[in-house]
Amino acid sequence: MEKTPTGIPGLDEMLDGGIPRNYTVLVTGGAGTGKSTFGMQFLVKGLEEYGENGLYITFEERPKDIIRNFSQFGWDVEKIRIVGILPQKSSFISPAKYIEKKSDKKNYFEYTPRRFSVDIIRDTIIKHVEEVNAKRVVIDSVTALAFFLSSDLEIRQEILGLINLLSELEVTSLILSEKPEGKEGISRFGVEEFLAHGVIILYNIVKGSERVRGIEVFKMRGVNHSKKICLMEIGPNGIEVYPTESLYRDLNL
Repeated sequence: MEKTPTGIPGLDEMLDGGIPRNYTVLVTGGAGTGKSTFGMQFLVKGLEEYGENGLYITFEERPKDIIRNFSQFGWDVEKIRIVGILPQKSSFISPAKYIEKKSDKKNYFEYTPRRFSVDIIRDTIIKHVEEVNAKRVVIDSVTALAFFLSSDLEIRQEILGLINLLSELEVTSLILSEKPEGKEGISRFGVEEFLAHGVIILYNIVKGSERVRGIEVFKMRGVNHSKKICLMEIGPNGIEVYPTESLYRDLNL
């Protein structure tokens, strides 16, 4: 099975070499667990270390804000194609497909649909994957996307449709999802983990007066992956995973 190395130190050891090529993997965790950092590091290292172009799709933050947020790691984020799809919320705006904003000096685009449509998202993903010949895609996040859908059935259908589209485009993808605090389950809507080819869970657990981060490969079809919940840190260079160190052993639990 051909693998896509993540480029995240320690994680590929947990994955027995990386994520199978063309898989779509759910990355889930609570607020502050590092999901967006995980996604961007996957793209940046993919380009720097393996020559694979990346596409970052966001439904929550403006692209220029994302570039600013990740500047702390010293990454050349502007080499990653960043696309914001940020629907306007006013019902008084006349219908239009979208307004497009582009900076000639920046590798990002911002679409502001006046009326939300799943077709706009599909068309936008296809357009930008083809333009940059992307091999890696991050969707941030499926939680924000689903808020524009009207029913559980529609959410399931569109998430499945998105995963199928990414497979057809032959890209290795991460779909980020918010894990609800204090509730059972590992994803916001309870269906994402069943539809994705793999699931990675990020943790941020209180230890005394501090928090300790962890990571678990919960599911990865066809991969003999680690079953441990391992220690993880976010430092000045981004995420680093310690595949031989157990999160709960460190917590003395």
